Amino acid sequence: LFFGVSDSKDYCCSVCYDVFKDPVLLSCSHSFCRLCLTTWWTEKPNECPLCKTVSQNNNPPSNLALKNLCESFLQDQDQRASEVVCNSHSKKLELFCLDHKQPVCIICRDSRNHVGHSFIPIDEAAQEHREKLQKSLDKTIECIKSHFKERGYAPFRHLHSKLSQLHITTYIFIIVLGSKCKTNKH
Repeated sequence: LFFGVSDSKDYCCSVCYDVFKDPVLLSCSHSFCRLCLTTWWTEKPNECPLCKTVSQNNNPPSNLALKNLCESFLQDQDQRASEVVCNSHSKKLELFCLDHKQPVCIICRDSRNHVGHSFIPIDEAAQEHREKLQKSLDKTIECIKSHFKERGYAPFRHLHSKLSQLHITTYIFIIVLGSKCKTNKH
């Protein structure tokens, strides 16, 4: 529940169906993203996309209250997304079970399923996995580079760009994983 409203559609523009960006208020009391309304008005000048009322104002004012609500809503969504919770107990995943190789909450740790198991904080496990992933990626890159140097086959040249894309994607994944763990500490 967010400010008494439980549905994200209350924060969505009826033109783009996304959370309002720079919302403006028409004289008919309907709100839209400024860009959505500008685009709409290229086809139907000054007409409200919902009720078809013609607006007298070519430059509708910003809806600051709605803008603030949407920003708060998005921050709340980001915070919830950064806190990964246990499917069984809806508690924050703070530990990593070394025996099952999976993240667990405190309740899971104390359950029968994990009696006698070893645990480490989830941020330590994430760091270890990032390091292993980076080493594996570096080893694969070196192997492929070596293969290119030895054989120099033209058919393998397209793999170089694919490998570069994979390296970039993996690097981004490592950064995101790191930021998720840092966010979960707070």
